[in-house]
Amino acid sequence: MATAENVNGGWSLAYGDETYFLKRTSLFRFRFLLLQAESNIGTLYENTGFSLLRRKFVVDLPDVFPLPVQGFLFYLAANQFFN
Repeated sequence: MATAENVNGGWSLAYGDETYFLKRTSLFRFRFLLLQAESNIGTLYENTGFSLLRRKFVVDLPDVFPLPVQGFLFYLAANQFFN
């Protein structure tokens, strides 16, 4: 089970025995980094291009995270960006 807490404009994520930090890197674009001990281990970003009719998002995270946890991370990022 993964838990998250809003810390300093990002999200502190606890999963298993590890702690990660989901950080927004751009003010105007959907782009987030997943950090572990100050090193980048994953990214979440929008890959739509010029058309906003059909939005595409890329969730590039390590295989350590099962699909429900990856969905939870995307939910946190989208909630922070679109609200």
